[in-house]
Amino acid sequence: MDRFRADGSGVVLAIEDDVDTLARYAAMIERQGFAFLSATNGRIGLERVRERKPDLILLDLNMPEMDGFDFLKELRAEPQWRDIPVVVLSSKDLTRAERSTLEGAADQVLAKTEASMRELSTRIREIVSARHV
Repeated sequence: MDRFRADGSGVVLAIEDDVDTLARYAAMIERQGFAFLSATNGRIGLERVRERKPDLILLDLNMPEMDGFDFLKELRAEPQWRDIPVVVLSSKDLTRAERSTLEGAADQVLAKTEASMRELSTRIREIVSARHV
């Protein structure tokens, strides 16, 4: 599922265990001309970040092996990765404690809905483009 674009205009890493959702993200991101990387759990996501620092991470919360909460904790523990924007996308109803955990670690939290895909496309473009000014 990993794909790279040669233009180097931006890199987006999607960490999501649902392959259909990854395919939708890939199509949307590549249409915008950005490189697309993927991982199906947080542990693989950390490997991808080590290999190539992305301009943006799209993160699911409920995944096997290492969930999104643990991924964020490890990502933010590394000084060289603290500046990577993270947009959490989840269909999970978050508790107050979970929302509190995400505050300060994630830049944005969005629900996984069809309507949010349009919003997500715009946010991806804005975030990645701003990092390449």
